[in-house]
Amino acid sequence: MMKLILREDVSKLGNCGDVVDVRPGYARNYLIPRGIGLELSQANLDRIEVEAERRNAERQAEKESAQSLAKRIESESWSIEAKMNEEGHLFGSVSYTDIVALFASKKYDVAEKAIRFEDEDIHPIKEKGVYSMLVDLGHEVLAKVNLFVVPGE
Repeated sequence: MMKLILREDVSKLGNCGDVVDVRPGYARNYLIPRGIGLELSQANLDRIEVEAERRNAERQAEKESAQSLAKRIESESWSIEAKMNEEGHLFGSVSYTDIVALFASKKYDVAEKAIRFEDEDIHPIKEKGVYSMLVDLGHEVLAKVNLFVVPGE
């Protein structure tokens, strides 16, 4: 058996930074050439530690960026104009695609799968009103937004 330090998570083997025992052929032919593992040595342990610190710093910076973006998104007013009758029933509906287009019009790049309504039963939107939704910005950061559906041309 050969001892390796993992540089990535490998299912059924270990997580990044773990020291694992693997067969020499698996290490030489798969893990080491792909950069997934390094042979156990003090220099490689130090290298993994530096990489982990860098990765943690990057994750923290990305999380702070997402939190800043959430504050900007929450501070904006979000409304969609839609054709509707006098009772407030829409001719058609407001879909996720329409909401993504609204975000894009204000220069926010938000994916369709990042948007979810607090009340899942309301989608697609077919009546005027105020709808609460969450925008998942990654890194466990959610922006809470109120979407106003108002009468339009």
